[in-house]
Amino acid sequence: MIDFRPLIASDLETLRSWFADAELSRRLSYPTVEWFSYVTGTDAARCWIAVRQSEAIAQLQVDHHPGEPAYLDIAIRPDLRGKGLGRAVLSAFLDGPGKA
Repeated sequence: MIDFRPLIASDLETLRSWFADAELSRRLSYPTVEWFSYVTGTDAARCWIAVRQSEAIAQLQVDHHPGEPAYLDIAIRPDLRGKGLGRAVLSAFLDGPGKA
């Protein structure tokens, strides 16, 4: 089972550790304090942590401006990549917080 919770400040250190992975850091921006303010303090973006068995396994960000399509970024914890988890996280997200 995959659960979702909003991103909190104490998650930044965990997410930053994932960016030691070259593939992830090539595809997504490093989680800075400015980024955290954007995804937690504006109406234009929302961010969740996907949790399975009390462990953070992914981070999802949705950006949406009125009248435009929404954009979704998914970062799977690097040591879990390549195991079909991205598909499971996306499906659980669309059945949960993504419905809104």
